[in-house]
Amino acid sequence: MKSDKPKKMWLLFLVVKESLVQDILNAFLELDISGATIVNSQGMGRTLAYEFPIYAAFLSEMRSSKPYNKTIFTAVDDLELLDKLQILLKEIDIDFTKPDTGVIFTVPISRAIGTNFDFIDEERKYEDVN
Repeated sequence: MKSDKPKKMWLLFLVVKESLVQDILNAFLELDISGATIVNSQGMGRTLAYEFPIYAAFLSEMRSSKPYNKTIFTAVDDLELLDKLQILLKEIDIDFTKPDTGVIFTVPISRAIGTNFDFIDEERKYEDVN
């Protein structure tokens, strides 16, 4: 992140297959994106199929794939990074416009307090989220 305080920040999310994580993290490094967190995640369909017998018919379709995805998220202060990331990933055949690749999206941050940065979006800090 830039040393001066950013005016806007976004939380960048990627939900992908585990096999794509290393290439995505390498792209993050190339674009100087840091501070990412990676967590196991599971889709609603898979959860329903395993937890509720009525959805068990869907289970056979899912047994061939790994039960978890990886959700990667990090704060960014430049939305152009998303475009640059998409271009860089397409160069190595990770194309989010194609099926079964995953999803990538951003969410605006109104406040962030932590060890790496403190941030308050003055325009949004009192916004009602309802």
